[in-house]
Amino acid sequence: MRMRRCARLALLLVCLCSLPACGPAQPKTQPAVDYARLLQLYDGAIVNARKELQRSPNEVSDREALSLALLQKALLTSNFQDYADADRAMADAFAISDDAHAPLLSRLHLNLVLHRLPQAEADRARLASRFLVADTAGFAGESAELAFQQGRYAEALAGFHRSLAIQEGLFSLFRLAIWYARTGDCFEAAALIDRAEKQDHSDTPYLHAWLELQHGLLLLDRGRWEQADEYFYHAESLLPGWWLPRSRHAQVLALKGEREEAQALYETLVTETGDPEFMDAVARLRRVGPDPASAAPWIQRAAAVHRQRLALLPEAEYAHALEHELWFGHPEQALDLAQRNAELRPNGEARTLLAEALYKAGKTAEAQHEIEAVLATAWNTAESHAIAAQIAAALGQREEADRQQALAIDLNPRAFRMYPLPQPAQPEALP
Repeated sequence: MRMRRCARLALLLVCLCSLPACGPAQPKTQPAVDYARLLQLYDGAIVNARKELQRSPNEVSDREALSLALLQKALLTSNFQDYADADRAMADAFAISDDAHAPLLSRLHLNLVLHRLPQAEADRARLASRFLVADTAGFAGESAELAFQQGRYAEALAGFHRSLAIQEGLFSLFRLAIWYARTGDCFEAAALIDRAEKQDHSDTPYLHAWLELQHGLLLLDRGRWEQADEYFYHAESLLPGWWLPRSRHAQVLALKGEREEAQALYETLVTETGDPEFMDAVARLRRVGPDPASAAPWIQRAAAVHRQRLALLPEAEYAHALEHELWFGHPEQALDLAQRNAELRPNGEARTLLAEALYKAGKTAEAQHEIEAVLATAWNTAESHAIAAQIAAALGQREEADRQQALAIDLNPRAFRMYPLPQPAQPEALP
């Protein structure tokens, strides 16, 4: 079960993962706060930012500070309303700013987080005209991330290296590690994260928990579920009550076929977060359980929340709503969302989803053309090769299916258990 979150490229997500040989690292300190307390601290920062803004309502920097405080909370909660609040506060800052004082770099970052690439491109162009801005690590890094999301991988790689040459930091190393992870070189990604970890001198439980989570995610992408689960468990122990490591543990349980345990945990996470992706996960598990009809209310409930999020922040929600439609909805709706998503940010992830939607819509030859175009670039993931293999098999191309299967399994021996093509439209989703 795949869960895609717009927060994954944000500043606080400081690294992807390394591959140590001896298992999860021991905590540097005992956690000073749990998830609930950390959320209180973030809420306190928002309250303080609002008070400061009341004292100086015409200060652009204070409105920007409020937006960034709201964004920090959103990155922790993944709540779309929190992201919308951050977006609104940023718009308020621009409403009173002139061109010389507009917080363009902060808005560029926010637009990238929310997958609004045309707006990000416009902010980047305005920033490029400013004196000396192009020589900063922040501008170089954001420009490279924009190129990466647009599928311009060589340009992105050069930009990430330029950012690091100007100033080496956790964020720059993290983004470059993502580039290598998505182009099939997990060892180079791990080496970059090793460098990032050596720069970390903090003892915050959030940072350590996040690092452990990323260790697990890279192992998960390689099909090493059991080792990944150790990291997820340890991440939650570092920041008790954090829902994200528990959601990954639920994913591992589902992959291993421990349906009842996974379902119970996902249902708990729905209660805690209201996240429609967890509702979708519950529905998929119920659909293969003893009472398939019990999936229908969960599908309907998830669909309602996906619609709300599409109305609130459409670009950020496209991929999430698309996955719901791929598994539970109409082929036409899935294809429409997939086309919008790929047009917006034509990277390998979005275009692989488009190939899946084309296949679901009965356009198998077009699906193959799309996935072949993805794999003709630097993009090289087990997921994309697994999708290519299944599409080739559907077309009766045994030799090509075998070739793609071998490439997928080389990256992840369990790829075909993790990345099946979506089933045809389910009857409970049809009128």
